[in-house]
Amino acid sequence: NQKYTCQKINDDSIGLDIISYSINKYKIWEPYQTELTIEILNEDKDGLFVDIGCQLGYYSIISSIMDIETISIDNSIHVLNLFRKTILNNNLKKIKIYNDTVNENFDLIKYVHSPINLLKADIEGYEKFLFPSIEPLLLDNKIKNLILEISPLLDNDYSELCKKIYSYGYQIYDIGLSPLRRIKENTNHLQNLEKFKVPIDNIFYYIKNLGNVHGNQQSNFLFRK
Repeated sequence: NQKYTCQKINDDSIGLDIISYSINKYKIWEPYQTELTIEILNEDKDGLFVDIGCQLGYYSIISSIMDIETISIDNSIHVLNLFRKTILNNNLKKIKIYNDTVNENFDLIKYVHSPINLLKADIEGYEKFLFPSIEPLLLDNKIKNLILEISPLLDNDYSELCKKIYSYGYQIYDIGLSPLRRIKENTNHLQNLEKFKVPIDNIFYYIKNLGNVHGNQQSNFLFRK
């Protein structure tokens, strides 16, 4: 029952940053996705976890606690410095942190040298710059699971991106925004994914109407072989 703690960004910004606020107040962020992530990581503890847009390292910390090799990338030196304090304060292992920006020059390959069990990217509409870097890994079956935040208000090309990934043999599941609640143990979400499968033939309109599905023009999609 060792207690793990995350650093606040700062006292003034804590109420403005929904992730920091949630972790500080409820000790949890995205409970459903957290449970699903744990299930996926448990499937293959020899595979890498790659956390792009890691922020304060919430998912990276979970992966580290599970004794999984973790690559954490963010473009903010400030939050990465806070993340490093969390790693030091809790004596966390197996996390490599990199300060980098996902843009037209981003190259994931220089950080990754073994198969990836799960890649999570929360990069606010910059997925089109990530894709060229991960496409060779997708083609070579080096990424088993991929979670992308889908924000059509930030980018209107998500349907084409999803079709491309689907063409490489991945099924697509809309795992939503994970409303706050208590975390559950020993979940079995992976066995119930079919009800969240995204209709590829109608994916443009599905993404366009995310607001009707979730009450918010945003979601998280799991791509899985």
